Amino acid sequence: MKTLIFTALLTTSVVSEAIEYRSQRLNIPSGAGSFKFMNNTGEVAYSYSSSSTPGAPELFILHRNGETTSIPVIPNSHPLRHYGVSGMSDDGTIFGFYSDDFFETNSYFTWHMDRGYQFLPSTLSYSSMNDQSQLAIRDAQGREGTYNYETSAIDYFQPGNGASITYLANNGWAVSHLGLAQIWHNGQVVPFQAAGTAKPRRISDTGFAVGGGSAGQSAIIWNPDGTVRNAFALGQAAGFSMINTQMIALGGYRLSPTETRTLYYSPQTGLRHFEELITQRDEFLPLQWTSELQNSGMLLGGLAIRDGENYEERHYLLTPVPEPGTVLALGAGLAALLRRRRTT
Repeated sequence: MKTLIFTALLTTSVVSEAIEYRSQRLNIPSGAGSFKFMNNTGEVAYSYSSSSTPGAPELFILHRNGETTSIPVIPNSHPLRHYGVSGMSDDGTIFGFYSDDFFETNSYFTWHMDRGYQFLPSTLSYSSMNDQSQLAIRDAQGREGTYNYETSAIDYFQPGNGASITYLANNGWAVSHLGLAQIWHNGQVVPFQAAGTAKPRRISDTGFAVGGGSAGQSAIIWNPDGTVRNAFALGQAAGFSMINTQMIALGGYRLSPTETRTLYYSPQTGLRHFEELITQRDEFLPLQWTSELQNSGMLLGGLAIRDGENYEERHYLLTPVPEPGTVLALGAGLAALLRRRRTT
């Protein structure tokens, strides 16, 4: 019955405009794991440890042209240190952490090609990064806020009754889905509908939030004023986990105990299975996860292949066809052509 309901929902919500994606395999090692972050330019920062080469770089940036930049290790650091990536901004700044004692304690830093390493105050804990030089923080007194790593300024938020910032967007928007669910704008709490039964997981730079019901039965989009914009009843483990400024939302739901489906929503397409939109592929293998949805529409995808004792992860860049920049260029060219025709 749940499958029939979902099929009907897909059929009735789709409108005419077509959206397509291209899948391109990335040269990221299998062991990169979950520490991968992409910015709006399509650069991917990741960490990878080679146990056979102690002291070798563990942080890397994969550029759109396929070249890889190795980030030098911290000078005079312990040879058994471990690095992780927690974010990457559009200007190429990496927010990360390192540990010299097998992750028992972490030290946080930012790194940029021009500035090198900048170490962050150890009195704060950090959880998320935006493109406006801000990091989400919690201090020793349990206060939430932001830390500007260029100016060292701290701005505290209105208390969220124990909520911890889990995602920090641009333009003052932040959200929590751990503990008490909460939305903030410019440091002030934003009340939202279904607060007792649903949790927002991400929020866009324009204030639209996405998440799911606490019972795991629905995928929800909230307006910036906290009212529910869309709510889709889909069944087990349903919910949205990403949204961008184009109002594209991605999430998933469980089809069976061993099978999941990735959901794609936009005002142009309605609700779709994301796999249906990938019309150009390097490899015809189904994606098992998606992450890092950018305002450009790009995102990361991946899958894991198991063959006996062998395990391999593959990573993919997914880009809209055509890319938004191409559409804008074509539109500008057409407008210029029409202007020339009017003047002749």
